[in-house]
Amino acid sequence: MTFTDHPVGMLDSVTKRYGAKTAVDSVDLDVHAREVLVVVGPNGSGKTTSLEILSGLRSPDSGRARICGQLEPGGRDARLTTGVQLQESRLPSGIKAKEAIQAKTCLFKDPGPVDAVVDAMGLGPHMGRSVDKLSGGWQRRLDVAIACIGRPRLLILDEPTSGVDPDGRGEMWRFFREIRSAGTAIVTSTHDLAEAEAFADRMTVMSAGRVADTGTVAEILDHAGGDWRMRVDTPDARVERVVQASGLEVGRSPNSLSVFGPREEVKQLSRTLEDQYEQGEVRYRDLLTGAVRLEDVFATMVDTTKAERSDHGRD
Repeated sequence: MTFTDHPVGMLDSVTKRYGAKTAVDSVDLDVHAREVLVVVGPNGSGKTTSLEILSGLRSPDSGRARICGQLEPGGRDARLTTGVQLQESRLPSGIKAKEAIQAKTCLFKDPGPVDAVVDAMGLGPHMGRSVDKLSGGWQRRLDVAIACIGRPRLLILDEPTSGVDPDGRGEMWRFFREIRSAGTAIVTSTHDLAEAEAFADRMTVMSAGRVADTGTVAEILDHAGGDWRMRVDTPDARVERVVQASGLEVGRSPNSLSVFGPREEVKQLSRTLEDQYEQGEVRYRDLLTGAVRLEDVFATMVDTTKAERSDHGRD
């Protein structure tokens, strides 16, 4: 993928604190034209705060955010350049969907193909309904449609498909890819790792307020250290010793070990542990092997980052 020289949206060493809690800690993030950047992370990882700072809804305590290289988020020109959808709709409950669309359309001399946006979100049959009469999923579609009006150069979406049925998710992602191909830079968060794996041009993995990794899905999977993984649930200390002796890449979570490496080496280690289990030499609850998936790498990154922050006495 070819990027322009300057990102359309950027966070540069951004930190945000709420009292004693550090919500985001020296976060770097950039998204370019014709790119979908997907931000993933558990609750409390800093995804929403980072996107709100990029949107201009919050100000960083340190670092800086920029739109199109020089615009400060929240300013007039930045607002007219950026489309934003938040987790919670801020539309008045009594306003009708068509009125909300018209209100946003009136802000622009060239609002773009509004009817196509409405159709892509499947909102046609619901345009006469008031916001408070829409289900959560249809409110989310309406919020996304409003964010897409005005031909935004940067589109910021915070869990846009949450509460939307599977067919609707597919329709929304097809539309996102279309406007990305037309030149828009899209940064979006999601809890659905399968969705991220399918649609991200690049990903940023966040944990405990920090960026744990950034790259294409293939690059992030490569960081696991192999194409195959073994996960051992509730292993005893003897399993830990056998795994360490293998020399393979190891990730840890509170109740499991994940081992990454070449397929045959991981499968050989699996057979060794299964044989030792049968002989009563080691104990564990379950052992699974298979091709490395994003969820395996994600879990290991998140737990590692949390442990690092705990070692430094941070939330």
